[in-house]
Amino acid sequence: QQIANKKTPASLYQTCAFLAAHNMVQISDLIPHLHPNLSTIIDCNKTLAKHVATRLKNLGAISLNSTKDATDSATLEHQSPSTSMDITKNQRLGLINALLSFGAFPLAFNMILQLRKSGIDAIFLLPSIGTNICQMLHATIEPIYRSTTNPPRHLSMVHNAPPPMTNTLSKRRKNSTKPGDAIRDKMSLLPIESVLLPIHEIDSFVEVVYEPLKLLGAGFTIGKDPVLYCKLCRLFRCFLKRKIDAGNTVDQVVTGKTLNIIESFLVPSVSMFHSNPAICSELWNCLELFPYTIRYKLYDAWRGASLERKAVSKQALSGDGYSVVDDKPFSRVETEINTGLSCRYVLRRLSKDTIKDMGKRLAKAAHNNPIVVFSSVLSQIESYDNLVGLMVDTFKFVTNLALDVLGYCILTSLGGGKVGDRGRSKLKSDGVNAAQWLSSLEQFTGAFWKKFPDVDIRGVLSFLLRRLQEGHTLELGVLRTLLTTAGGLDVVEGGTGGLSVIQLEGRAGSQLLKRETSSFGVVGECTMCNDTRRLKVFANIAAVLSCERAKQDRVIAKLKAILVASPDRTL
Repeated sequence: QQIANKKTPASLYQTCAFLAAHNMVQISDLIPHLHPNLSTIIDCNKTLAKHVATRLKNLGAISLNSTKDATDSATLEHQSPSTSMDITKNQRLGLINALLSFGAFPLAFNMILQLRKSGIDAIFLLPSIGTNICQMLHATIEPIYRSTTNPPRHLSMVHNAPPPMTNTLSKRRKNSTKPGDAIRDKMSLLPIESVLLPIHEIDSFVEVVYEPLKLLGAGFTIGKDPVLYCKLCRLFRCFLKRKIDAGNTVDQVVTGKTLNIIESFLVPSVSMFHSNPAICSELWNCLELFPYTIRYKLYDAWRGASLERKAVSKQALSGDGYSVVDDKPFSRVETEINTGLSCRYVLRRLSKDTIKDMGKRLAKAAHNNPIVVFSSVLSQIESYDNLVGLMVDTFKFVTNLALDVLGYCILTSLGGGKVGDRGRSKLKSDGVNAAQWLSSLEQFTGAFWKKFPDVDIRGVLSFLLRRLQEGHTLELGVLRTLLTTAGGLDVVEGGTGGLSVIQLEGRAGSQLLKRETSSFGVVGECTMCNDTRRLKVFANIAAVLSCERAKQDRVIAKLKAILVASPDRTL
């Protein structure tokens, strides 16, 4: 039993971990003698969670009582977050950390799960536990990563190649150790059943890394190891490609553990890498294999129930702790708040003269939290339609992942998705005309897909067709804008019923012929786009319409089969 004010030496933790890994000491026999007891750790976890939640709730908030606010902020910053105990003297966490440093993951996994059942997040209390999990993952995936991503040696050999460099820098790189080398040497000292075995086959990749990634989560620990994240993204892409090339559909591959890892770890972890477009590209290489239905479900999970300060757990603010599974991690909430502050700072200074500089800053803020940035952008566009052209020009600096997320944000703003704002009225007070926010969103949708036709539009089109099937026609303005602005079509106001044959044929010609044949020489301006962009937009629209027609054909075929089987039956 440890004395309360005495620190346990690291050698004792390592000795216990080594003996437990060789099954000479049982962890269950050690736990009753570890200091402090479980109730004290629970109180410490609640205290620390309340401190962090209060700090995040006040982050970026503006108070009119500046003197009192400054005093409270200074007190909150200097207040000790763990008043009940010292984390470094927690023997349970120290033993878990020692087990992971040896690579004895099964034993550490059971101890962490026992703490989670009591509402304790071991990585939140002791971040070095997450660091050791990352090092263990490096050692585990290194064989399969080296064999999967590196080309064979005979393919990389070049004739008449210059001799290798022999300077000091090349020697230093040659002698430098890779991540996971230290823990790999320790793992060789333990029995096979006590360690996480290295992966040599891509088919077993998900099964091996599922439990470590489940514990690691999309927290601040992975944000300190971008190399590991890039390796995991590349291996996931290889795994998905292997399954798809074997004849499996995407829906059959992205299920169970694979979907759970991508949804809870791979996608939300991007928020932890500040302004790193390379990380976004690595993730997009995986997500581009999925249809829009799966991608938008992943974005829904990434967004969560709310964003920024609204995502702070009320349970943590009240001092009752927080749920590791249900609540958004504090580190992700903090990145969302900082991204939101940066985004609003840029939007207040965005103008025609500062479009280049501020556009780059806005894209930089959107790299790790595109949902936060684009939610603020769309909110501004719904109020001020003169920002449409400026905003579309700024998106040329963002990544492919951010553009796809923007398509999802447009869909949710229109009222689709799980978090769509369906409570807003889409009509003005007169009950006839479309609301201002819907008109501005229609204008932005057409301008966006005109400039970026490669972005998947099928999600928005499917939503519009579904609303039309339900009898709602207010969203047809979005489809009209897509056809006129992005597709380059010229729409005649009031239909073609009032046009003569000469006028109708004249509208198929140039602008001069339209003016000569149309009534009074007045012809609406149509901004034409090139044929390539127009064909891309039309191809997406035709694909969605054909799918809907196929669904209708199947329904009609079923009804005919019922009528043939029961001629006397009425439908």
